[in-house]
Parts: sequence; structure tokens; C-alpha cells
Amino acid sequence: MNGWVLGADGSHWSGSINFAKMADAGAKYYIGKASDSARGGSYLFEDRRFTEHFDQAFGRGELLLGCFHWLQPDIDPKRAADYFLERYFRYPFHFPAVLDFEEKFTYLTGTQSHYAWCAQVWLDEVERATGRVPIVYTAKWYMDHFQDKHVGFFRKYPLWVAQYPWVVTSLTRPRVPYPWDNWKIWQYSADGNSRGAEFGMQAKSIDLNYFQGSYEDLLAWLGISAPMPPENGGDTLYVIEMLGNMNIRTTPNGSATGQYALKGEVYHSTEERNGWYRIIKNGVAGWISGLTQWTRITEIDTEPEPMPEPIEPDPEPDPGTSPDPDLTLEERVKRLEKAVFG
Repeated sequence: MNGWVLGADGSHWSGSINFAKMADAGAKYYIGKASDSARGGSYLFEDRRFTEHFDQAFGRGELLLGCFHWLQPDIDPKRAADYFLERYFRYPFHFPAVLDFEEKFTYLTGTQSHYAWCAQVWLDEVERATGRVPIVYTAKWYMDHFQDKHVGFFRKYPLWVAQYPWVVTSLTRPRVPYPWDNWKIWQYSADGNSRGAEFGMQAKSIDLNYFQGSYEDLLAWLGISAPMPPENGGDTLYVIEMLGNMNIRTTPNGSATGQYALKGEVYHSTEERNGWYRIIKNGVAGWISGLTQWTRITEIDTEPEPMPEPIEPDPEPDPGTSPDPDLTLEERVKRLEKAVFG
């Protein structure tokens, strides 16, 4: 539509994903969930299909890829950022980091200003570590619960906005929340579209998105060239375990980048040249040799298995819906307060 670029997003609720089929359906990018934290701030956790999905997606080499963190208000945001970054640096993601800013618990308990502060800390930490300005995912209906003075800092971050119109035409546009005046990505369809199988997803429905611009515009915005499937057909991912310390080179057998792959670190690569493997460390690409006793290389076949039976759509809360629709707002607040404060 309008020459905009189609893409998808998901998480473990998506089930198994056939990324070759997703690309065949017209998607050019996929953004998946990396991390979250438990209510009450007791622990952080990795999405249980994070490695499975991105091993396969990077192994195929066809889609532009990114990942997001679901922000919770009751855990140290710096700790949450560090946990997310551990996952973000495992793969050579094309997209900047993404912050999912939509936790309903905040406005039900009147903690919006604290949640906004958590977002600001997380975004600052991630931008500093990656050298890239993160993307923020949210919706107008949700941002309307915040005072302008608490969210003005969001203006510098590209907006991924969620809104699901009944009909999408060339004239349809999402509503843009304060403080933004435009959007980069629009999640225009989610639960209930029954298009999961079409895009190679085990879940019945799929989150679908448009990037506002052409594919060339998207590549320029990301500052990259189009991804190319590996010469082996996109069916192999290399897992590199560091058994010692090594220089990371600018090219195979090239000069040192000034960074080191350290003993105990693990990298993923989809590019191999005569025993050298392209990796990403701290947002910078480089090459390390696999022809040495300091590396252990494992090849993973990423050809997707036959799709299992469909699963139900993602039950996680999405923008535009409310939990426990049969309860009044007062009853919901009391229930949430009891769960948190006892």
C-alpha cells in the first residue's frame, strides 16, 4: 500500500515460524520479542523462542531483523537494559533496539510518571551501548494516559505506532500520539486476522506492519544494504564459542578493529569466508578466524521443520484492548493493587 514496506512481529506466542514462507508472503522484515520481566520485579527473562526464531531467521538471510524489550515499571530499568543488550548483541540485528511501551498496570495504578522515567533510563542506556537511537512502540490511546511533561523526551525516538482500523486503504493513517508528529512503522493488524499460516506462523493470527516508505528508504534509514542469503542457501548458522581471546578484524586476515572476542563469549554468524566468520560486537561488525584452537564452531541447520498444528492467537495484552473486560475500572485497580501490595 502506497509503496510502504510490509513486515511482521511476534514472540513465543507465535509458535514455530517458517521464515522462508514469511518472506514468500511479502514480508521484508521481522521484529521479535527478546526480553521481559516478571510482575513485581523479581526477575528478568528471555522470550523462550528468542534463540529458535533468530537462529532460523538469520540462517535464512532473507529478512531484515530486529528485537524488542517489553518494559515493566517495577524493575530497575538499567538492569532491564543490560539484560536486553545481552540478547541484542548475540546477533547482527539490522534494526535499532526497540522498546515496547504499553504496560497497562501503570495507568491502572497511577504510576505513569515512574513508568516514563523507566523508559527514559532504558532508552539512554541502550542508545549509549549500541550507538543507535532506539525505536519506541506504543499507541495513542495508551499515551493519552500520560501528562505531556512526563513524555516530551520521546520526541527524539522513531515511533512504531499500533492502531487497528476496520479497513486499511491508501488513505488510512494511524493516529499519532504526543509528542510525535509522524511515525516510522505502523502495526495495522493483529489478533483476529487469521493470517498466521499465510506468513508461515503457527499462531492463527499475526501482527502485521507497514514501514512508511519504500524498501530503499528502509535500507537507507537503517544504514545498511539489502541482506543476502548465505551461499549455502540460507540453511546454516554458525555458533562460535570462544575458548580464548582473539582480535576482531575489519576483514578476513585484515587489520584489528580494536575490539576482542573474549574467552567464554558466544557469537552467531551467517557469513563464512575461508574459515573466517563475520560477527557483531558492541554494534560493530568484524571477522574472527575459526582456524584456530581458540574457537569452537558448531553448524546449525536452520531449514524449518514442517509446521505443527496452529495455536491460539497471542493472549498478551495488545494496545487497544483492556484486561478483564467484564470488570469495572475500580475493580481492576483493586485486583492489581492486591496482587502487588498484598
